[in-house]
Amino acid sequence: MRLLTAPLIWATFLFVCVDSYAQLPKLPKLSASSIRNAERNKVVDFNQPIPFDSMAVKGTLENGLTYYIRPNSKPEKYAELRLVVNAGSILEDEDQQGLAHFLEHMAFNGTKNFPKNELVDYLESIGTKFGPHLNAYTSFDETVYILRVPTEPAEQFATGLQILEDWAHNLTFEGEEIEKERGVVIEEWRQGLGADERMRQETFPKTYYNSRYAKRLPIGKKEILEVFDHESLKRFYRDWNRIEFTFSNPFFWSRNFTKLLINHLKSLGYINISHYYNGHQVGAVPVSVEAF
Repeated sequence: MRLLTAPLIWATFLFVCVDSYAQLPKLPKLSASSIRNAERNKVVDFNQPIPFDSMAVKGTLENGLTYYIRPNSKPEKYAELRLVVNAGSILEDEDQQGLAHFLEHMAFNGTKNFPKNELVDYLESIGTKFGPHLNAYTSFDETVYILRVPTEPAEQFATGLQILEDWAHNLTFEGEEIEKERGVVIEEWRQGLGADERMRQETFPKTYYNSRYAKRLPIGKKEILEVFDHESLKRFYRDWNRIEFTFSNPFFWSRNFTKLLINHLKSLGYINISHYYNGHQVGAVPVSVEAF
């Protein structure tokens, strides 16, 4: 999995991009020079928040899941899904260093509806390739799962949503699968050794002085990865993979979420994203989060 080491914004989302070119608004054709002149003459008020993308739709389900929807015309007949969990290595306890990233790996090694490696096997059977279409990454502040699925037939798109739900709260953590993944993650740690890592070890304690960012690189510590107790991994999942820390991205064309789904996918059958996520209710945050 891709591993990021730069601090990112703390948030959780669900994202989906679905093509529907016919519904795109007609935009005026502008020359490159007219665009440059408009940019030069624009007055920016830096006290104002960054404008929200006018092509995007944002909403929150009853259980707290935040979703974003935006049009995407290419590639045609595919949905780009993202599950963004607003929790990364900065939230690890001392005995969990590296387990936020390890948890990300476990999302591909068994869920409630896809035991062991069946999730990857199924997605590859419908043309989703591990790497460019199916991937994930862990940073200090977030864990992001990436998935592209076809929108036709409707069952494949619906299964994509089911996969996002499984990632959110239905990992199985079979002991055998955890032990098999230790070697994979430790090898990823080994591959990261080199000049860049030596420089990080010197600069991070100064750049992030007196901060946990200096001590919580997402790759973690080899001595913990080798011997951590399975319960430590499950505890991080229970504590931080929570709907209130999660965002998603269904990107479609309509301004109204439900109407958009019905209109855009009426030829495929009605797919209600809330069906997959509203069953997982918001609970109390397990611990207080200190300022990092």
